[in-house]
Amino acid sequence: MLPIKSSELNSVPEILQISMSNPLKKGRQGVDVCAMQTCLAKLGYDMAHSRKPSGELDGVFGDKTHATVEEFQIHQKIEKDGLVGPTTIGRIDDDVVSLPRPSRSKLESAFNVIGTPAPTALADKVIWRPSVFVQAVFNQLEKLFADGFVPRAVLAHLKKTVTIRPEAHATEHQAHHQLLTIFYTPGKYTPGDRFYTEPTFEAQNVLLHEIVHAMRHSNHFNGADNETQGLTRVVYPPWKKGTAQENHPQFNIFFKDRGEFNAITITNTYRSEMRPIPLENRMHRGYPFLRKDHGSSFKYQTLPNPEAFHKAAVFKSYLRKLWREQPGLCKMIASSKAPFNPIRDVSRT
Repeated sequence: MLPIKSSELNSVPEILQISMSNPLKKGRQGVDVCAMQTCLAKLGYDMAHSRKPSGELDGVFGDKTHATVEEFQIHQKIEKDGLVGPTTIGRIDDDVVSLPRPSRSKLESAFNVIGTPAPTALADKVIWRPSVFVQAVFNQLEKLFADGFVPRAVLAHLKKTVTIRPEAHATEHQAHHQLLTIFYTPGKYTPGDRFYTEPTFEAQNVLLHEIVHAMRHSNHFNGADNETQGLTRVVYPPWKKGTAQENHPQFNIFFKDRGEFNAITITNTYRSEMRPIPLENRMHRGYPFLRKDHGSSFKYQTLPNPEAFHKAAVFKSYLRKLWREQPGLCKMIASSKAPFNPIRDVSRT
């Protein structure tokens, strides 16, 4: 009998009888296959293909389960044959026993975090463990929604489950969204480096930015967020002729589209909430406005007179439009005491 340690596998007699001549393989069905599928799902592998409408795993070792087993074997640097023999089931057992997070998170109803596909740039000897990625993301999500009032407002208006998974071809810090899926590779990413599980790792800004996009999509505003009118070149600060500031310097702010404007504005409100330094304390050197929080680096733009952000005509127009579309969201964000809170401030004008 195999020396299986995890309760998920040890309780299934058929698992203990696995041998080189009696592996789990394509075509097999039963509780042993279901137990193996359950463990792969816990390890961060995407098992949606093997779930019944009820959400339970089907216990059928079909083509897609075979492909997932091969994916696990590739990550583990063992023979890729799609057969679950003593070596493969032993590796699955070892990883389940060492899972770094509880089996459930209070956020699992809102976020489906999957640890595959592995980034293709992994070094030869690196073993990719999807469960570590899943743990890192859930840790960041739990911190984000525990600490921030603004993120909780966004979460309260998320109407559908969002999937978060790695970007297969990423070789550096990267995040982008597609409908209700967020593709995310950890910051300062070196293939195989577990740096992002350390306490110093923070990804709240990145995740919140993309969750705002997903939240808007879940409320069917993704079409509206493609709007670009007036956002591709905004002259800032909004000084008018004949005022005392008329001769003060101005510069251009660029936003890709309204979706980016919403996500960047809300993320900066969260940043201000976490570091509530009065805006006037920064006027002499400019407010560090986070313009880009993914890709090759974090990019900040010096924003003079941040208290005037909501007064720029284009920004005021889009902030008021957000109020009309999602008054509940805006009312919650406006309740935040963040010094930089243009959603709150525009409602007072």
